Amino acid sequence: GRDSVNFFRDQRMRRALAYAIDRRGLVETMLKDRAIPADGPILPNSWAYASSTACPTFDPNNPSQAQDNLALVQITPPPPDPNAATPSSGRYTFELLVPNDAGLARVADAMVSAWSRLNMDVALVVVDSVTFRERLSAGSFDAALVELNLAPAADPDPYSLWRQLPRDGGLNFGAMNDRSISELLETARRATDGATRIQLYRSFQQVFC
Repeated sequence: GRDSVNFFRDQRMRRALAYAIDRRGLVETMLKDRAIPADGPILPNSWAYASSTACPTFDPNNPSQAQDNLALVQITPPPPDPNAATPSSGRYTFELLVPNDAGLARVADAMVSAWSRLNMDVALVVVDSVTFRERLSAGSFDAALVELNLAPAADPDPYSLWRQLPRDGGLNFGAMNDRSISELLETARRATDGATRIQLYRSFQQVFC
């Protein structure tokens, strides 16, 4: 909800950002044996994963996807003002917050480079882990690279990540506010029938993407 990055509210901007990042390539080269690429909100090794759902993903055979979506964004950055105390560039400008971790910092640097090729000014901000968590909880960031360890959890319940409010230990730091998603997740975590849960999580993934 930060006004300085109100362009994130445009779905085409979020798609452009996603299309520009080769997640699979970054994970394989920089986080090998530490992470797996997440092309959606539920990991592909889960029983709840919907393989037919297509979230915006980098496609080397369609390199113009990111730029095409960016061209349609209706919230534009302010034009350059050479008389301002801090002249704007006329480009989309934001910060990417990342914890002081060598692997994640390399990934973040590659992301900044990819977004820069879309005519964006992205500043990489590296902070210690305590400051990182404090800023996430306070919503004091534009964009952030967050690593989540889901290894101990056999159940794919993503309620804590994407429910409407990040209170009570929730992890929805970006404050995504979508009632239909919250209702799907709330219903799924209460359901006792496996087939019902699978269908609810399939619907959740479709809406999310």
